[in-house]
Amino acid sequence: MFTQCSVCQQHSVFRATVINYAVFEQKLPSIKLTLQNFTGDDFAQRSFYPKDYMANQASVMQTDMSIEIALDIATPVSKLDGYRFKLI
Repeated sequence: MFTQCSVCQQHSVFRATVINYAVFEQKLPSIKLTLQNFTGDDFAQRSFYPKDYMANQASVMQTDMSIEIALDIATPVSKLDGYRFKLI
């Protein structure tokens, strides 16, 4: 889910919940976020690493652990009509 800063309008926040359903612990994933325009064309892409979204936190996810992620990005100049969120 994307929300725009109501005060400055210069940045947006992408929020997601990631859950480890595996029966073993796993490293925190890196995340590739791709923004798309109304025709589905990509116009921006960035990779986020665990240090970007989990500063000073554990580096692994235990079984059945969930984490709330908030990725702060500059508000796109182009109209945002879609996105892809990929764990890498």
